[in-house]
Amino acid sequence: MIEVMTFIRVYIESKIIPNTNIVITGDDFFYLKNVMRIKLGKIIKIFNQNDGEFFATIIDITKKEIVLEVDKKFRNIEDEKLDNIHLFISPLRHTKMSILVEKCVELGVAQITPVIMKNTAFDMDYQKYNTIIKEASEQSERLSFMKLNPEIKFEEFLKIKQDFIYLKERDEKALSLIDAKAKNIKNILVGPEGGFDESEFKLLEKTKGIPVYLGELILRAETAAIKAISVLSD
Repeated sequence: MIEVMTFIRVYIESKIIPNTNIVITGDDFFYLKNVMRIKLGKIIKIFNQNDGEFFATIIDITKKEIVLEVDKKFRNIEDEKLDNIHLFISPLRHTKMSILVEKCVELGVAQITPVIMKNTAFDMDYQKYNTIIKEASEQSERLSFMKLNPEIKFEEFLKIKQDFIYLKERDEKALSLIDAKAKNIKNILVGPEGGFDESEFKLLEKTKGIPVYLGELILRAETAAIKAISVLSD
């Protein structure tokens, strides 16, 4: 049996330069030392969206920090081929939004922009979600960081976006996801857990946005978003 070598992977905010040292502190230090029980001489992967991905060797471990020596680069950001999907979605309940953010990273979504609508009932925990983005990027071998943009109002969305699809239940006359994929549209609008308000549907009908039908079953907002992303990014 061939043994596949696996490497711990850590996101580095600072610039990464070969043959220099990087000091790890804080949560990443705790993770490497106490969770992964890293040892001197261990080789790990480090990366960011600006400099690419490198091998690095653990050369010192103290009570408060770990020192890495940066080795060679083996992957550039240009090597990563992802669809430029932009998800616009009403903030969901925190547990559901956490799952959605994680899956969007894994599916290669470029950006998420929260949209405040009439039935929006939850706020955004940006600190928590950005931590999820970091951890999901490390786990999924992704280089680019998915952007989590400041929230905008529904009316503002209508002003800034023209080429988009929006998910509409119980409308068999709407376009299928497969047909929407053929149009190469990368902007997806998903309503809140309580659904779009009727007044919002009327406004959407006056735009160039394309309604999309996901099937007979009623899907949760996060499930609908993941289904749409999976088809459009395949």
